[in-house]
Amino acid sequence: MVTVFVKRILLFAILPVMLWYGIQKASNQILDKEILEKSIESKTQLLENDYRGTKIIVAGDSRAERQIIPDVLSDSLNLPAINIGVSAGDLVSLNAAIEKYYKTKEKHIFIISTSSWQINDGAIDPGYMSLKSYQQLSLLEKSDLYSQNIGEMMRMELRILKYTMLNVLRRSSFTPSYSSDIIDMKGYLQVDGLISTEESDSTIYNQLRDHPFYKNADLDGIRWSLFENTIKKLAGSNHLFILIQPPVAPYWKKKIEGSFVDSIEGEFSQKVSHLISDFQNIEFLDYYNNSLKSLADSTFYDYQHLNGKGGYIFSKDLSTRILQMKLQ
Repeated sequence: MVTVFVKRILLFAILPVMLWYGIQKASNQILDKEILEKSIESKTQLLENDYRGTKIIVAGDSRAERQIIPDVLSDSLNLPAINIGVSAGDLVSLNAAIEKYYKTKEKHIFIISTSSWQINDGAIDPGYMSLKSYQQLSLLEKSDLYSQNIGEMMRMELRILKYTMLNVLRRSSFTPSYSSDIIDMKGYLQVDGLISTEESDSTIYNQLRDHPFYKNADLDGIRWSLFENTIKKLAGSNHLFILIQPPVAPYWKKKIEGSFVDSIEGEFSQKVSHLISDFQNIEFLDYYNNSLKSLADSTFYDYQHLNGKGGYIFSKDLSTRILQMKLQ
């Protein structure tokens, strides 16, 4: 009976895990050089084809895409610029894009919007964990990170399997496609409107409680290690990097002052500032804790995104600070 029990354990428990582990190893080797994010790859390809010789690349998440205007940077710095930022764009996927498209002796300046959700182990809702980040995790890390959300883990595994099979069959996993209007603006997406400053405290509390950025906050776990390792890879390149923690609307900042969200954003700033302090080619600009007085509520269309007017003011300030850094 014992022998039969052991065989069943081997057949139904150990062998599947070993098989899964083997598939993981093979997929990682096959997908090692792939970006795995269609939006970043499409946007980078199309912009690089249309605007050759760029020196400044704006990148990161939606707060880069919708807030930093390439033409304003170009006019102030006298260097051609593009914006490859995308919604929920993360540092790990960006590093993959840099290794694929910018691994040359030519030096570029990357201006990168970073956010606290990128290091929060609780921020694993759909859209908040890039496939490239997921692919770089070990089997144990995946199991730990998704222990309370196995369904999402299985969805990510199926996406990895899809990309792996497409590569094995030598079929392209994407067709470059992006809004022509955004490409015409060198990657910048302007969104207009005004933030509502009449939300009740209960509405704001519910937004904070349910927001994927801050859910089950843990900034010292698996995602922080991934972020830290990626920063070290960037530091080993010949490019220059300016990491940005973007501003939030004054109304919102006042509302969350002293809250757990304020604490998370403050901790993120401290961790990033300390991390990059040893690297000569990386700077950090903290607009969350050092707000621009010129960015009033009227320059935001929601609590964390600037409208067109705000984007212009923000881009001008960035240009001034970059000139002061004497990076060129």
